Amino acid sequence: MPFVERVGSLTPRFSVPRGSADAIERPFLLDRIRNGLAGQVVMLLAPPGFGKSELLATASSRLAEPKDRFAWLTLSPEDSDPAVFLDNLAGALGLDVAPAQRLGLERARQMLVARIAGEGSRIILVMDEFQAAAGEAFAAFCNALFRQLPDNLRVIVSSHRRPDLPLSRFRLKGLLTEILADELAFTRTEMKQLVGKRLSAEEFEAFAEVTGGWPALVNLAASLLADAGEKETRAALVAGDHRVFRDFVVEEVVPQIPPDMREALTVCSILAEFPLDLAAHLSGVDVAPR
Repeated sequence: MPFVERVGSLTPRFSVPRGSADAIERPFLLDRIRNGLAGQVVMLLAPPGFGKSELLATASSRLAEPKDRFAWLTLSPEDSDPAVFLDNLAGALGLDVAPAQRLGLERARQMLVARIAGEGSRIILVMDEFQAAAGEAFAAFCNALFRQLPDNLRVIVSSHRRPDLPLSRFRLKGLLTEILADELAFTRTEMKQLVGKRLSAEEFEAFAEVTGGWPALVNLAASLLADAGEKETRAALVAGDHRVFRDFVVEEVVPQIPPDMREALTVCSILAEFPLDLAAHLSGVDVAPR
C-alpha cells in the first residue's frame, strides 16, 4: 500500500498536538527549522516548558512544501521496545509494513527504510518527547536506523535531554541543526509582548532576570497578570516564588532529573549559580553534562 495521509487516524500519538490560540509568532525559530530541513536532522533540546511541541506544531503547518509528506510521532515509554517503536514509526508514516515481531527486527527495519526511500517525495518525520523511550535496545535500534536514513527523509527530534544518537556524521556533513534552550527561551522583546504592559520597567527587569525567558513561566505569569492585579500576585511573580511556578517545576521538571543529578542539585540548592564540578565535589556524585 502506498504512503497514505492517515496521520492521527489510529492514535493521538500520531497527531500534531493542538497549539495555543494566543501563542506568539517566532519567525526566527521557524526559519531555523526551515533551513535545517535543507539538511537531514533537526534537534530541539531543552527542558520541559520551552515550547518545543508548540513550535513544531506551528512548523508542521507552515514549512511543508506542496509535495512533502508530514508525519508526527509522540514517543512514550512503550517505545523503549524497538519492535513497538518500529511499528509506531510505520503507523505514523502511514506505511503498511508487517509487524516487527513477525518479520524480525532487522528485516522489519530494512523494509521500513526501503519503503520510505521508495516514496520518492520528501518526508518530514517529527519525533516528539524522544526522551520518553530509553534503554540499550532502543538506543541500539535508533543508532542503526539513523545510520541508514534515506536521503528523502528529514527527521526532527524533540527531547528534554541529549539523545544517544550517532549525530557526528550529520554534523560533519553540515546536515545537523541543533536548537537549544538559549534559542528557545523568550527574548526580552517577546516577554514584553506578553507581560510588558502589566509590569513596571523595574518589575519587568526583575521578572526577566528571574525567569530567564523560560516560556512556560512567562506564559503562566501572563495569564495570572491578565486576571488579577493584586500586589501579592505581582510581587510573587516578579520574585519567581509564586505557587504556579513551583507547581510547574515539581510536576514537569523534577521527575525528569536523574536521581544522582537531583542529589547534587539538592546539595547546591542554596547557591544561585554553580559549576558542575563544584556540585560533584560537594555531593560526592559523578555529575556530567546531559
